[in-house]
Amino acid sequence: MNRTKTMDYDFYTSNDLIDRLCHTANEQEKQIIFLVGSALCFPDNPGGFGVPDVSGIIELISNEFDDPSEFRKQLGSKKNDGKTQYQEAFRFLHAKKGQSALNRVIRAAVWQSLDTALMPRSVSNVDPSTASPEICNALEEHLDCWRLPKAVSDIGQLLVNCEDTFGKTVITTNFDPLIEISIRNHGGSCFRTILHSDGELGKTHAQGTHILHLHGYWQGHDTLHMPQQLMQARPKLRKSLSRIIEDSTLVVIGFGGWDDIISQTFVELLSDSESNFDILWAFYESNPEILTKNNAQLLQILQPGFARGRVSLYRGIDCKQVLCTTHERLKKDYISSSETSDDPSEVKKTVEEITGIDGRSRELKIEIRLPIPNSSQVSPDHPLLIEPWVGREHELNVLQSLHVPVAFITGIGGQGKSALAGRLLKLSAMDKQDPYEEWDWRDCREENDRLRTQVIRLVERFSNGAVDGSQIDSKDFRVVVSVLFQVLGDRRALLVFDNVDQYIDLETLEPVKDLDILISEAFTKKHSSLFLFTCRPDIRVDESRSATIPLQGLGFDEISELLQTHNVSQDKEIVADLQKFTDGHALWINLILMQAKRSTKGLRHFLELAKMGGSTLPDTTRQIWQTLNDQQKEILRTMAELDRPEPETQLFSLLPRKNLNRLNRALKTLRSFHLVEIRPRDGDEPLMGLHPIIREFVRTNFPKPDRERYIGRILGFLESMISRFKGVLAEDPSYEILEHWTRKADLQITFGKHEEAMSTIAEVCSPLLRRGYSEEFVRQAIRLFEAMSWSEACVNYKKFDYVFDQCLEVLIEIGHDKVDMFLTRYEESISGKSAQYILLCSLRCYEDWYKGEFQSAISWGEAGEKLKKDTQIDTSFSSRHHLALSLRDAGREDEALKIFLGDLPLEEALSSELSDHEENAAFFGNIGRCLYLTNEKPQAIRFYIRSAKILETRREVTSRLNKGYIRYWIAQLLEDKGEAEKSAAVYRAAILMWQYSSPPRASKAENSLDQLIKLNNGLDNYRMQTQDVVENIYVECLNHLE
Repeated sequence: MNRTKTMDYDFYTSNDLIDRLCHTANEQEKQIIFLVGSALCFPDNPGGFGVPDVSGIIELISNEFDDPSEFRKQLGSKKNDGKTQYQEAFRFLHAKKGQSALNRVIRAAVWQSLDTALMPRSVSNVDPSTASPEICNALEEHLDCWRLPKAVSDIGQLLVNCEDTFGKTVITTNFDPLIEISIRNHGGSCFRTILHSDGELGKTHAQGTHILHLHGYWQGHDTLHMPQQLMQARPKLRKSLSRIIEDSTLVVIGFGGWDDIISQTFVELLSDSESNFDILWAFYESNPEILTKNNAQLLQILQPGFARGRVSLYRGIDCKQVLCTTHERLKKDYISSSETSDDPSEVKKTVEEITGIDGRSRELKIEIRLPIPNSSQVSPDHPLLIEPWVGREHELNVLQSLHVPVAFITGIGGQGKSALAGRLLKLSAMDKQDPYEEWDWRDCREENDRLRTQVIRLVERFSNGAVDGSQIDSKDFRVVVSVLFQVLGDRRALLVFDNVDQYIDLETLEPVKDLDILISEAFTKKHSSLFLFTCRPDIRVDESRSATIPLQGLGFDEISELLQTHNVSQDKEIVADLQKFTDGHALWINLILMQAKRSTKGLRHFLELAKMGGSTLPDTTRQIWQTLNDQQKEILRTMAELDRPEPETQLFSLLPRKNLNRLNRALKTLRSFHLVEIRPRDGDEPLMGLHPIIREFVRTNFPKPDRERYIGRILGFLESMISRFKGVLAEDPSYEILEHWTRKADLQITFGKHEEAMSTIAEVCSPLLRRGYSEEFVRQAIRLFEAMSWSEACVNYKKFDYVFDQCLEVLIEIGHDKVDMFLTRYEESISGKSAQYILLCSLRCYEDWYKGEFQSAISWGEAGEKLKKDTQIDTSFSSRHHLALSLRDAGREDEALKIFLGDLPLEEALSSELSDHEENAAFFGNIGRCLYLTNEKPQAIRFYIRSAKILETRREVTSRLNKGYIRYWIAQLLEDKGEAEKSAAVYRAAILMWQYSSPPRASKAENSLDQLIKLNNGLDNYRMQTQDVVENIYVECLNHLE
């Protein structure tokens, strides 16, 4: 126990409070009742979902006045105390506009917990100020549209899962329904009693937790805020409240301690020597002196309880941490672990051994009935389609007449590269299917390590989900590209990859890394598609197989046509001046033009204004920025932190809750200024985003601390979506779901929340890898590695070693050029030869094995194993497996076999009770391979078969690779035994298993099949044999071999 004693008051810590709660619950001494206040519902991040704090409420009150200056002056004259400011603000509003205005502010405050993008369409555009009780009731029934702060979610879990002790009653002075929503979200039930005047609490009876709202409710009732309301005589309430909390332990958390009916009840109960009533009061403030000074009146009220030992005070209490930890500690005692019943919708997978009639012969029955993944239509990113279209006719004609497989649109930012690509897409593929019958658009966002993920998405889309990322060896981009061309076939498709700048070497101007591979394959593969890329640098590639369309500034005639299209008066002189000042830059011209279009002052006025402001595009942008009002700036600053365009309803949900009509007017103004880009969607509301130049301007004009509150809102939304989908992570959900984690991690890295980012990446790592999106995992891990402090991460980040291990294995397998740099940084940052050094040895061993440097690999592997053995350190890290692979491939099969077997004698390995996990398939397969290489083929067959049985129950990409290997190895065995026809069939089975997951391995199997066919007549038909035929032969071979 830790306590601090100040002026006769003992203040305990959060650990003490958790211990007390758990003890009371486990001993079932008393019922625990929570008394909670507004702090429980504050947003987790600035600007996030939740009910605003005092400053946020005051902001909402100021919005009630057309001219809030008098209101702010009134507040400024009061002492700077949160409680006083809050009450004074409501007193001022009540004096000017009455009780209805107070209720309206509370509705607007609660509305900030709603995700308008998920609200029913019938109410998604309702202004909270005019929302009727019927609408509010309807919203309470739509649980999915509420976004709960973590503390509220945690208390709901505790009330539901530990209902015997915690779940009877909750008392709150809050006006919102968030506790009720949380209880229902976690599968519980509840009922409420609402009192804004005197009344009895015991008359309401129903199933579940009883929520008592003592200060009114957000809809259908008045709300209490001011001293004269809070201190009204409420004798019936005071009496019934005493009955409810007597003989209980009252936990006061997130509560400010108003001078009201609650404090009066405390005095009565604590003064009664017969009462068995305890209070555990949790304060957020951690400094005892400040606590004592700021809560003198409250401590005086509680004085009778101190004398009887019935009041305990706790300091530095974080609601989220206390509620979450308490639930975690208690749930195992309250939630019985029962066998989960089979989901009737799940497709069963069975592997059985059947004993023959004679009792001796055994048939291997492998029933492969894999669950069909949830089909989700993979959509393209949305192109930029500009209407009305003006200019660029020459460039458009060139693009429409191309007969090459690859083309580039290049030029500085703002010249209209994306718009031109979108125009071509609309004219040649969207409006009519000539010359292209299909199209796709992928935004690479001018970032590294996105292209591979985008190509996998293309494969998923054009195969209609028949081939997904989990079936492809995505660590080899040539494999991914090969599968893409197989799926495309001879279809005429226009494939746009927008913003691939990060894949261009700025010195040589040549494509690098994955873009180089994709272009090379597009040059050499037979296909009928056009790969169109946009980027700023002027790229150098094979001109005989590609075309480059460089965009220069708009010409005189094009500028004149643009002005005419927008009905802006012009003459030759002003067109020439505009072209000269902007150098024909399309975005710059539009920014000036749109100002003129919205004003009666004319184009000349705004052109001269632009000249006075400076000679660059950012200068003009800054001028426009200075003319915007606060609401317009708020929208732009929010949009600048988003990593992609969003629909209007989603955008509005990320903004502070203001009058909807004002938001619409503000957005309309921004669109008229050409500051917001619109991307239409068929059958749905359009997406809105910022041009990269505008986004960069907004971001760079504000330091990171000033951007925190905008990021907070976005993080709050992403966290709420993650809470919604966290339960399906183990089911390998779609990329669209996994993106919530990756977007969250990107924001956390950008704003220096490195440990939090590490936890986010660790949580989504396995699903990303299983789904084939290894590039997305690697991209984020590398970003984090390059931003964080390595010494701090090695010591303090709980998930660092796990993420580092997973990432480095992928980087080794794809041959990434940063492997050695990261391993060196890790070696320099870890403390001596600890458990982390064993991980280093394992990764160094794996790296050298993968490169074929077996002796070096063996040295590293042996060093790791020696350290683990000598120190007897308790760690899951080990280099045993990688060491065994290195020994096997170095020709030391006997030594490798001993490591693979571990403590098991060979004769007992097959009879071991190992489960059907993927790693056990590798266990049996690797033992079998060692036996095969040492010419123990009869023994090898038995281990191969055990491995095959396990593998047929798996569907991960690694399983497909291993399924190919086991078929390939068995084909080799059959060939050695002289069974050429069966060998040919099983080689073909290996080819088909690797066809999409690993074309290079499929080519290796094809070569083996070709050699077999050359040596044996009559096997040509196996070159094209169907999968069902060869798989049946494969199963027959397993039965025969066994």
